[in-house]
Amino acid sequence: MEEYTQITLDEWTSWKEDIRRKLAETAGNFVYIGYRIKQIRDSGMYDGASDIFEFAQKEYGLGKSTVSRFIAINEKYSEGGNSLELKEEFKAFSSSKLSEMLTLPDSEIELITEKTTIREIRELKNFNQQEPEPEQEEGKRIFQITDQKKLDHIINLLGFDPQQNLVLHINFGMVEETCDRAAFLRGAFFAGGSITDPQKRYHLELTTSHLQVSRELNSLLQECGYPPKSLSRGGSLITYFKQSDQIEDFLTLIGAPVAAMNVMSAKLEKDLRNSVNRRLNCDSANLDKAVEAAQEQMEAIRRLQAAELLEQLPDKLQETAALRLEYPELSLSELAAEFDPPVSKSCLNHRLRKLLELARDLSE
Repeated sequence: MEEYTQITLDEWTSWKEDIRRKLAETAGNFVYIGYRIKQIRDSGMYDGASDIFEFAQKEYGLGKSTVSRFIAINEKYSEGGNSLELKEEFKAFSSSKLSEMLTLPDSEIELITEKTTIREIRELKNFNQQEPEPEQEEGKRIFQITDQKKLDHIINLLGFDPQQNLVLHINFGMVEETCDRAAFLRGAFFAGGSITDPQKRYHLELTTSHLQVSRELNSLLQECGYPPKSLSRGGSLITYFKQSDQIEDFLTLIGAPVAAMNVMSAKLEKDLRNSVNRRLNCDSANLDKAVEAAQEQMEAIRRLQAAELLEQLPDKLQETAALRLEYPELSLSELAAEFDPPVSKSCLNHRLRKLLELARDLSE
């Protein structure tokens, strides 16, 4: 038999109305509401309802899952697991985020911050639900079929007679449809294919020791829209791709979209790195040019000063010379903003060129 907490009617009414008010407030009150629901549950006073869930449905229109969530949030996120106060570390979190975090272990909840999105929390939950893949040994993996009946069946499906000597060539009558070509190329890749780590370079190849098969494979790939290149290496005939987009398309065709995405990601990473390096090199070169130009301008101004010609120049040129000496590190656009009123970059450039010309005239 269940035991109930003794309360007064005024207390019970106060708790009931308190829940109603808090439902209209912010998500931070989920802990508060959960605590009040637990109090009414523990009191056993359901106003004619059979349990706390039926009571909450009649009084507030709350479903069973919502009530359970309020209680779970209170037990997980309140101070001491049973109070009106939300723990300090969760006060910046929304109710939706707290709900999503309910099934996470404490060790992973510690990794969640107020900047973590609900989508990221869901991805973490989905990742936890995935079964870990068994570890595989590094190196080549060889797949063999040794059962003669299975071998005869496969050979027969390929349009050959198992009892006769095999003529090694591609039966083009069996690869007329796109799906058939994809299946054949998938088998060709399993039998003699390899791909280089895309972080190092882009290279996918199909290897055979039979000249006729190599030629027909080349023709088949041409028909599929993937023109390959060919070479001979150590007695083997290699059909290969070196363009990343061709490798991506080939992997997608044979049913390896994840591998294709890995190649694409590696390409994007390389392109981004190269773009950043080019920009840094360009910025560095521009900075060097700006420093050299500023030094040349200051030397010209000092020659004019030494010749006592600077004071004889128009006021605008004198002002330009004074500001350049005062701010030798500024670029043209930054220096132009120091004028009162500011001048345009082209105007400032014209004045500095005039000072350079006057200094050159002195040398001549």
